[in-house]
Amino acid sequence: DLIVTVEFTEGQQNRSVARGKLQANVDQRVLYKMFAAGAPFEDWRRWVPAETQGFSLTTGASLQPLYAWTTTFLREISPEAAQGLDRWEAIQQEAGVQLDRDILQSFSGEMASVSLARSEGESGGGGNIVFLRCHQPERIRELLHQGVERLNELPPLAAQQLEWRPVEDLEGFERLSLPALAGFAVRPLIGFVDGWLVIGSSRAGLDAVLATREGKR
Repeated sequence: DLIVTVEFTEGQQNRSVARGKLQANVDQRVLYKMFAAGAPFEDWRRWVPAETQGFSLTTGASLQPLYAWTTTFLREISPEAAQGLDRWEAIQQEAGVQLDRDILQSFSGEMASVSLARSEGESGGGGNIVFLRCHQPERIRELLHQGVERLNELPPLAAQQLEWRPVEDLEGFERLSLPALAGFAVRPLIGFVDGWLVIGSSRAGLDAVLATREGKR
């Protein structure tokens, strides 16, 4: 309905704060449902270790309301589209995965990304850590394992021994092991912490961010 913006200087930083008043019944609109799904971050400093090079925190957007509205709208306006959606539903049933229920409803859009500097002489530190808000961690873990099983059925990957291996002394995390990537030092870690799906490119970087979130650094 209206927006009020204030700009000011704080130290050597220029800041801007905007307040907006929403129109009546806006909570029924698709865009509102998409962008209002994410919860705000309480304290950005919990995500940023001292060696951070760059970071981003965003409440993002949920694609589930858009998907639900689009499928309903297409069924109402076009018999041909309805037939296509029925075929899509059959494909999902056969695969044992529902895009809406299993994936889109699992992620509400919040994301934190942290890029860490590697210390001089350090071989395994630094890297990038990404957090995605996840509301169905066990289902997503199951799908990740199923995905690796399906990939191993493909002839080009059958001999590569792609597999998930538990990370020692880090509960809830697994490392994706692929011998072909070992020479490039690419060993991604994936796990779940406090309702977040976490993806890390290095163990040292992951430990640094997790320790900061827990107030241990």
